[in-house]
Amino acid sequence: MVDLNSQRSATSDLVEDWLTWLKSLGGRSNKTIIAYRNDVFNFIKFMSKHFQNEISPTKLKTIELIDMRAWMAFERTNGLSSRSVSRKLSAIKGFFIWLGEQENFEPTGVLAVRSPKFHNKLPRPLEKMLLKILFQLLNRKINLTGYQHVMVLY
Repeated sequence: MVDLNSQRSATSDLVEDWLTWLKSLGGRSNKTIIAYRNDVFNFIKFMSKHFQNEISPTKLKTIELIDMRAWMAFERTNGLSSRSVSRKLSAIKGFFIWLGEQENFEPTGVLAVRSPKFHNKLPRPLEKMLLKILFQLLNRKINLTGYQHVMVLY
């Protein structure tokens, strides 16, 4: 009989090893590392429910595109925006790229999924008061004319 706790621990150890590797590379804040940890562990938790079994390192290698789509649908139905799902997916793909290199396998099921599309928000207009303050500051520094004010707005 297989000890599920040792498998869960082995999977957790893999995630922690990946995070340690990321920290050693530098360039990421502690908050980013914490977010990555949460993203990957929540993904593993979802996959455990999805497969109705604890996720072992071996089972991680069998995740397919359809499983990834199920996870994305789950996240979207829980109210996550496309941008947030994309951020989480980026962390998960990063983990699987590292895992593939460590375990010598191709995580094509995970890497094949595309990030959801999202549209950049349009610029928001400034409130009148902030606009007046902006022009006052600009006039003090460079003495703009009426035409130049229009160019600043453009």
